[in-house]
Amino acid sequence: MGNNIVPSTGSKDAKICLIGEAPGGIEDRTGVPFTGKAGKLNDYLLNLAGITRRECYITNVVKVRPYNNDISTYIKLGSSFGNAKIQDSKYKDWEEELYEELRETDCNVYVTLGSVPLYAMTRNVSSTKYRGSVLTSHPGVFEGERKVIPTIHPAAALRQYLYRYQIVHDYKLVKEHSTSPEIAGTVRDWKIARTTAEALQYIQEARQCDMVAYDIEVTNMELSCISIAKSATDVICIPFKTDSKILGESRTEPYFNPAREIQVMRGIAGLLEDESVCKLGQNLVFDASFLHSRYGIVTKNLNDTMIAQGILSPDFPKGLDFITSIYTTQPYYKDDGKKYMRLKGGNQETFWRYNALDSAVCMEAFPKLYDDVCKQGNKETYRVHVSLIEPLTYMQNRGFMVDSDGMKKESKKLEGELELLVAEFKEVCKQDINPNSSKQVIQYFYGVKGLAPYKKEGKPTADVTALIRLKRAGHHEAGILLDIRKKSKLKSSYLDITLSKGRNGEARLRSAYNPVGTETGRLSSGKNIEGGGLNMQTLPREVRKFFLADDGMLLVDIDLEQAENRVVAHIAPEPYMIQCFEEGRDVHRLTASLIFNKAEEEISDDDGSSEIGGGRFSERFWGKKANHGLNYGEGYKNFSIINEIPEAEGKEIVEGYFRSYPGVSLYHAWVQRRIESGRTLKNPFGRVRKFLDRMGHDLNKQAYAFIPQSTVADKTNRQGLLYIYYNQERFGEVEVMNQTHDSITFQLPLSMGYGVIAELINDICNELEKPLSWKGKEFSIPAGVKAGFTLGELRGLNRDSLQGDIEKLASTSIT
Repeated sequence: MGNNIVPSTGSKDAKICLIGEAPGGIEDRTGVPFTGKAGKLNDYLLNLAGITRRECYITNVVKVRPYNNDISTYIKLGSSFGNAKIQDSKYKDWEEELYEELRETDCNVYVTLGSVPLYAMTRNVSSTKYRGSVLTSHPGVFEGERKVIPTIHPAAALRQYLYRYQIVHDYKLVKEHSTSPEIAGTVRDWKIARTTAEALQYIQEARQCDMVAYDIEVTNMELSCISIAKSATDVICIPFKTDSKILGESRTEPYFNPAREIQVMRGIAGLLEDESVCKLGQNLVFDASFLHSRYGIVTKNLNDTMIAQGILSPDFPKGLDFITSIYTTQPYYKDDGKKYMRLKGGNQETFWRYNALDSAVCMEAFPKLYDDVCKQGNKETYRVHVSLIEPLTYMQNRGFMVDSDGMKKESKKLEGELELLVAEFKEVCKQDINPNSSKQVIQYFYGVKGLAPYKKEGKPTADVTALIRLKRAGHHEAGILLDIRKKSKLKSSYLDITLSKGRNGEARLRSAYNPVGTETGRLSSGKNIEGGGLNMQTLPREVRKFFLADDGMLLVDIDLEQAENRVVAHIAPEPYMIQCFEEGRDVHRLTASLIFNKAEEEISDDDGSSEIGGGRFSERFWGKKANHGLNYGEGYKNFSIINEIPEAEGKEIVEGYFRSYPGVSLYHAWVQRRIESGRTLKNPFGRVRKFLDRMGHDLNKQAYAFIPQSTVADKTNRQGLLYIYYNQERFGEVEVMNQTHDSITFQLPLSMGYGVIAELINDICNELEKPLSWKGKEFSIPAGVKAGFTLGELRGLNRDSLQGDIEKLASTSIT
């Protein structure tokens, strides 16, 4: 802890006041606030926003350096809702001293850098939530209110590079607000529909608009309220549930009587299904899916702020709170809804206002957000992702029929295997250790055994990477623990899951889909609002056998064969790979032959044919692993960890790969030059990605992966999922079930006839095989077909004899 008081600096007549948490080591020595690394970065970020340090009055809440630079020795802040625990009574003295100091200033805006000054000035916590908001000081600071704008402490931006962009944005806002002490914001005319007539009148007016925004709130799996905004300042909340007290007990009651609720819902359905009115919202896959499943409403003509943000800036958060902080004048308000739903705090009208604001800020943010998307060159990419909302809504609500009894048996089997593994782990450790306790595992390896700890962000860790390293070093118990974690994950995430009932009472798995789930445009999926569902993009082989075709239906999976490898080969370009693909040879066998310096026909596909990895795998296996991992710049150390092999073996594979495929290295060099010169890449479909994170190896790896992964995702979505869904006259009986980055899974009725089924499959394959163009040259990715009646036992079909193969498959199943 420092003994030196570090006084404030700057003129008290400055228009901008910067308030930090406390001095650090350098400040303690120099006696000047913000002169260390964080201070120098802060000066730089101020300059980027057009502000100089000389223009600011700079101070701290605590004027002495805390022990270990840890401000929590004075005050510990909770994660949300203004929770704070004062650890040292001196904190209150420092706070009062700060207030006395600030009362002598005449600043137009007070900027809090970090959560502690935010709390001191406003009694809110979490600078990452409130940053970019124009707030007012709490009553204990000044006589009257003064303008406060929070931002993130620059010390955090030393660790997380992307925070720099947010701080610069906030400082530009500060500069704008520094010209006047007035606190002004958007005045919103928000109302609650007190009667059915009010609700229906507003809905009717909304149907005359070109675009409206809407948002739903769901509590206890029931529609609680819906808001509709005709503009950023004209919005209504229509409640469907209301809190009431009956005999002193709080209850949730219907807001309207049943007949009037039906009237209102019909009005809402008419608006949402009206294709002449564009409907705007945040994450409309959720809203549209819920309204479709509960009320049969199919929302048409959509725009989505989350999708726009995810395409524009995939490095940044996609939540409406972040979008609001960048594109609107609305201060942070999201805790109002969280407090009501999670803690039952706050009043009901605050909750309804929260619902109304969600629609209003979408209307305020979207025009500017969409304009940025178009300027970036991603207008078409955005429209494609918005078009995914309807088919994803269908997939979410249709779900997959599953063998629930089989899943339960498999879970029980794993339970027994886990019991044996846990017993073995404790026996090897000679201690009663809970394998699920990171604290106990860390203490065992680094305390009891005295091993040098593997660290993550400066702290000892027993994560998967650390355990692989420990296993590789000969610690058998680390290998057992890896098996325990793998089987536990399989059991909890894929077998012990919440299932729904289908139309005929069958068990169905319904997952939630995200149209901008990854930075490369891939979909993602996970649990739905009911807690059911899972990641459908990475289904383990062990659970695929439990996913079934519906009665009378045939499951079909069309896969773009070795798609990412083909894209890499042609954009690199890498002539060996291109020739291999054009001649119909196996690229994994080719890679293995080049790595092991053997003829392709001598490469074995038999497990144990390679000594690498303890003799468990084939030579072709390592060719495949190299192709999948090394196209994107994986170093030999990480390659060795991922594949659990000694570094010497990993180095042999990596060096052999790049020696064999010099074109891939040239592609990496080209990507690096593009990133260094403009941070931007574009794929063959015109999708543009700007890379904003810190320059270096990790960013380069993301960039290497972008064009291949996004190209395959765009092809699968545009020429697969969207092609099927939006050509109903052709594919009306085809039910799309899943998309897994480079494949489409669907089912269709056998009653259509084998010839018609073959014709439809070939139609989809031909669409997916349409050539791509890169630098004036065209190339195609062939589509392979598998079919069957369970996802785990699909059989490959020959495109040249498709009808006959389907007939044989069906007759075998019937037999």
